[in-house]
Amino acid sequence: MIRLLILSALLFQVRGYSVVLSGGGARGLAHIGVLRAFEERGVPVKCVAGTSMGALVAGLYASGWSAAQIDSIARSIDWDYLFSSAPDRELSFLPQRLEGEMELVTLGMRGMTPVLPASAISTQRLVTLLVSLTSFTQLRTGDDFDNLPVPVRMVAFDLESRSRVVLESGSLPDAMLSSMAFPAVFPAVRSGGMLLVDGGVVDNMPVDIAAETWELPVIAVDISPERNPAPERPTLLEAGTLTLEALTKTLNDSYRRRADYTVRPALGNAAMWDFKKADSLIRAGYEAGCALLDSYPELTARPFRRLLQRGDAVRLDNVLLGGLTRLPETAVFPWLGVARGDTLTPASLRREVEILFASGLFNSVRPELSRIGPGRAGLTFHLEERDPAEIGIGLAYRNELGLEGRLGLRTRNFLNTGGRASLGLGGSQGYVFAELSVTGASSRSRSFRQLSLTGWQMCMPAGSGDGSTCAVENRFEAELANGLSLGWFGVSQIGAGFTARHSPAESWTTFWRAFIRGMTQTWDNPMNPRRGSSVRMEFSVSPLKPVHQVFDLDAAWVTPLGRRSSFGIDGWTHLSAGEIEPWQFTRLSVARSIPGHPWNSAASRERLVLGAVFSQDFKGPFFASVRGVGAWDWETPLEPGDGSAIWGAGLSIGARTPAGPASISWGIGSGDRTSWTVGIGRPQAFGPGR
Repeated sequence: MIRLLILSALLFQVRGYSVVLSGGGARGLAHIGVLRAFEERGVPVKCVAGTSMGALVAGLYASGWSAAQIDSIARSIDWDYLFSSAPDRELSFLPQRLEGEMELVTLGMRGMTPVLPASAISTQRLVTLLVSLTSFTQLRTGDDFDNLPVPVRMVAFDLESRSRVVLESGSLPDAMLSSMAFPAVFPAVRSGGMLLVDGGVVDNMPVDIAAETWELPVIAVDISPERNPAPERPTLLEAGTLTLEALTKTLNDSYRRRADYTVRPALGNAAMWDFKKADSLIRAGYEAGCALLDSYPELTARPFRRLLQRGDAVRLDNVLLGGLTRLPETAVFPWLGVARGDTLTPASLRREVEILFASGLFNSVRPELSRIGPGRAGLTFHLEERDPAEIGIGLAYRNELGLEGRLGLRTRNFLNTGGRASLGLGGSQGYVFAELSVTGASSRSRSFRQLSLTGWQMCMPAGSGDGSTCAVENRFEAELANGLSLGWFGVSQIGAGFTARHSPAESWTTFWRAFIRGMTQTWDNPMNPRRGSSVRMEFSVSPLKPVHQVFDLDAAWVTPLGRRSSFGIDGWTHLSAGEIEPWQFTRLSVARSIPGHPWNSAASRERLVLGAVFSQDFKGPFFASVRGVGAWDWETPLEPGDGSAIWGAGLSIGARTPAGPASISWGIGSGDRTSWTVGIGRPQAFGPGR
């Protein structure tokens, strides 16, 4: 009897606490450290409530993940990749990736009207991550948040009713997304008749909800920044942030309630988007949690251990597609790697979503799991089809060429097969071009057919070694090729081409050719490659008069040297045999340059070029690079020893911008040549001398 009374008293003593996690963007990573301190010191956390980033951490904790596990997840996440809307380069086909690499901005089109994106930042990958981490638990517990391993409440703001919404049931990942849908930054979430956005608009630290729902002592974690005086000349972003704070303060004050205990981590001036500071933010939260427990040892009067269970795998009874309007299911199912009867895990779910998103057919892919029986579930992919047409704008400036512009119009879902049609227009000082490409891809294989038509007019060097004089030339090219895509690793093609040329010195001349082409690209980032390689090879034969053969090879390889440095080697060669015309000689260009030499000079029948570059990134977007290039030119294919060398070396400093690198470069080359180059943006794939 005495033992029973003692046990009852002890159980009453450790009845437990409610923990409230406030919103604050990346600063909310400190919540993880606080919860970890509570776990290690035995604080009985019986329920959690949260807003915005606090809701995300609370949802993971409620679904059965320990603070230590959430800590490991947060530190391992590539946050830039998580908030990116670009398809996974390892899963998208190379022809698809190359379409938009040279563009500054791409907008969807409905009819002839450009469509702005729904938000500044995509939540595509965040949705997938949250579903994979929480939905398997909800298959066992159901929709009621009180049945989760740790009961939870979240706060959102309904734009329809202009009121606070307390989320206590339904889809846990949807609730987490709703509570952190910062207006204009993340897309609002539709739920029934409500349009939900970030709960921080109305109640950033829901102490009142926790106290009234569970009637337990409340420990609140406050991560709000210190209120600093407004800057004398605020930027647009600073003015917007101050305005939002002012508008939401009154609403927050109407729900404000003092917690029994408050933890305030020392986060300094960490900004809402400093996710790369995960290590220091989590550590600050851990230290603040330990400091609270040192001040109030009664919070850990009795040891407390969480005994939680999570489901990690289910067998699929069905796989469904929702939201299709233009595309038939037969064009989508071949992209999937799971089917009825397969075992689904969180990792395989994330990969399946990435594969569908990498197809380029959808703006968003949201998975949903539904319980069918013990260990059995149905999987539904809610698909938002991408607008069938889009417009892309590319800009680049080089002082040798002036401003180079490019306008691209593309349509996908071509005849409901995933095919594409692309129209490009552009030019700069010295040339204009137009190109049309139609690609028909099979939905059940990696083969494709491509028709390309290109016409351009350019100023070509005429009798001057330094490229100072030129003659206007017109060309038209057509290609029809059959290809095989090898995923992100590359593509091979075989086909036939036709070229027609007109210059002031002669009338129209034409020739036909057959070619075989291969390309691979493994850049980690096409705008700033720090790792990977690129190889392009082509061999063509022109069997009609004049008979000739041409072999072209472009290759580059880059590897990181430490955190901020990289080293790269690149080269190209142009070899020809037979009766080749002088206008078919290879030339330098903006994309194939040698420091110190003009872009439109030094034509050569046979050429071999090798170069190396060392790049160093500095704080922020700034960089510097040193480049050296050597070339060997000769006239007779089988007599490379009878040739001449040219070389160049240069220094470039600049900054990386959304439009591409902005830099100023100085070069010195053979023959005592020197040159200055100023540029912004990436050189286009099309251009003089290509």
